[in-house]
Amino acid sequence: RPFVHVHHARARCPAVSALPSGSQETSLAHRHFGTRVFTGMIKVFNKDTNELLGRISEGDLQFLKDQLEKESLDDHDYYMTRETIETFAQFGASESLNSLLQGAIRNQNAIEIRWEADLAASTPTG
Repeated sequence: RPFVHVHHARARCPAVSALPSGSQETSLAHRHFGTRVFTGMIKVFNKDTNELLGRISEGDLQFLKDQLEKESLDDHDYYMTRETIETFAQFGASESLNSLLQGAIRNQNAIEIRWEADLAASTPTG
């Protein structure tokens, strides 16, 4: 398991930080947060530039949580090196997660990413 230093960050979406690890209840799909609803995807950003790198599944997020060391339960950012990203395929990372991270690191030796739930405006029912 690769060692990666993780920086602590205040939770941006309390609902995602409340996901019980390894639980059958980890999916936020169909949950509403005020006028917003979780789309089932996680947005990933370059923490330094705030560039949206893409979206990953809850399964991909769980992979990152399982592989990377965390300082607290509500960490929403990860610092990882090129070498760490290159080992993810060996540990079972999805092709889409691997592709997103490989594209994100570009010609750098390391990258710090942050993530947040992808919330969309909900359609009123009734």
